[in-house]
Amino acid sequence: MIDKLLYTSIILMAIVAFIVGGALVILGLIKRHRHTKELLLTLIALASAGVSPNLTVFSPAGFISWSTYFWYLVVPGFIVFIGILIYAYVSSEQRLFNQMWVGMWAGFAATIALDIVRLTGFKLGYMPGNMPRMFGVMIWGNMLEGPNALSDFIGYTYHFWNGCAFGIVYALIFGKTSWIGPLIYSAVFVETGMMISPAMLSMGVGPFGINFGPELFIVSLLAHIAMGIVMGVILQRYVRDRGTILKLLPFGEERSGEVLTGYGQTSRG
Repeated sequence: MIDKLLYTSIILMAIVAFIVGGALVILGLIKRHRHTKELLLTLIALASAGVSPNLTVFSPAGFISWSTYFWYLVVPGFIVFIGILIYAYVSSEQRLFNQMWVGMWAGFAATIALDIVRLTGFKLGYMPGNMPRMFGVMIWGNMLEGPNALSDFIGYTYHFWNGCAFGIVYALIFGKTSWIGPLIYSAVFVETGMMISPAMLSMGVGPFGINFGPELFIVSLLAHIAMGIVMGVILQRYVRDRGTILKLLPFGEERSGEVLTGYGQTSRG
């Protein structure tokens, strides 16, 4: 028990030191830049949302338990993200709020599309298990007893927040793009990351499901294509500002020759 508390305390202190130290370094480098606050908030929002998908990397690999990662990293990350979202709204950080809000519900809607394909494949026997239910029992620690209502709630909550995180990360980094961008992001990068993740190895199916059968990869790919299309259509329609996160950096503004003037509008300098 003491070892676990010590281990958790070290992790939390390292996270705080990383965030505070990183923020101070960035602030020192760009303290005269007009978009300092927005850049810092964007980076923290990215980190707070982006920590969620890595649960399926670090925990199956044995670096940290599922429950410790979820309760001490994913949940605090969610709280930090919601705090920044509320702050962006009340302080009229319009572009940041738009990208965070649209990215979140685009990822949520995209996860519904993914689940339609995923659950169909699961019912047909083309997938080895119901991933959200597996997440729940691993996080709640009732693998031997099997899933129950509480572990299912936790698993599906994580599953949908994970989908939100993918939409948030894309919107904050790339801004408004064609729907093709999120499609490639989901079908190529997210799908490949999942297929080679330690989670696949821990289930015994191997990279790209080679130990299970080609149907696993096919269903997963189709699910992430559906996810990418839905995410892409929503982000293309509702994200208001074009330009990547580099636009917030001093050299980004100078190279583009544009000065941001408000809600997705620019003027040429």
